[in-house]
Amino acid sequence: MRILVTISGARIEAILGQVAARVGLDGENEWLALHVTDTRPLDEVGGLGRGLLGRGRRAGEMLARIQETAAASAGRELALAETWLTGNGLPHRLLSRSGRSEREIIAAAAEERADLIAIGAGLGTDPGPGAYPLSPIARFVVDHALCDVLLLRPPDPEESDWLPPPPAAPRPPHPRG
Repeated sequence: MRILVTISGARIEAILGQVAARVGLDGENEWLALHVTDTRPLDEVGGLGRGLLGRGRRAGEMLARIQETAAASAGRELALAETWLTGNGLPHRLLSRSGRSEREIIAAAAEERADLIAIGAGLGTDPGPGAYPLSPIARFVVDHALCDVLLLRPPDPEESDWLPPPPAAPRPPHPRG
């Protein structure tokens, strides 16, 4: 089975461990660790120079710094995944893509003929219940995947600083009565 695991953030080893706990650590599965650099912020920064009447000359410089930082971050995250997968003796490949995360995940899964996509389910790192428990990226992947999708809650919710939202404050009466 080919397992496409989307990686991003500080808990890469924990996420890989969650997937392994569900599918096992046998060497018959091929693991594909996918990191996607979302290009939307880069597009927005690139557009800063337009329409500023000469004041946006530094937008190109800022864009280059952001691209360097994004590439370094992707490299670090893929290295963490490489270390974990190699340490557990799992056959794997590392994939890095750029674009809209949700579309790149679906495209990579189709190109690699993945049998399972493992993706974080929640909005950000919030493990708690809510009105919209799936992030927009996870929702898109669930809706468009051509294979099974494993939705992962953030690991170790006991260690999280999540608290339920406070009760809504009562609304004051309208001034017009």
